[in-house]
Amino acid sequence: MGTDEPDLLIFEPKRSCRFIPFPITGRIGRIREVATKIRSKQSDRHAAYYRKQVTEALAGQLQKIHLSKVEQNELVDAFWLEVEREMSRQSRRQPSNPDGAM
Repeated sequence: MGTDEPDLLIFEPKRSCRFIPFPITGRIGRIREVATKIRSKQSDRHAAYYRKQVTEALAGQLQKIHLSKVEQNELVDAFWLEVEREMSRQSRRQPSNPDGAM
């Protein structure tokens, strides 16, 4: 073997690859579910606790695929922005008096 030929038995990655997860803001079903659950909570304290649970679950999923803390935070923030938008949409669709009385 000449000195210009690579040794095929030694693996030396030249480039690093980046795992691109399914866009977290594309999880429409999950976003709608979370928005609905938050709106149905009896108090702000219950809503905050549920939000904490969801945030921890999302961060855990993103950590498993080895995203950096910065990337995790960006994606979780984007998810919550979509949840807020969905909550706004849901509140506009809901009648002001659910019993229908005037």
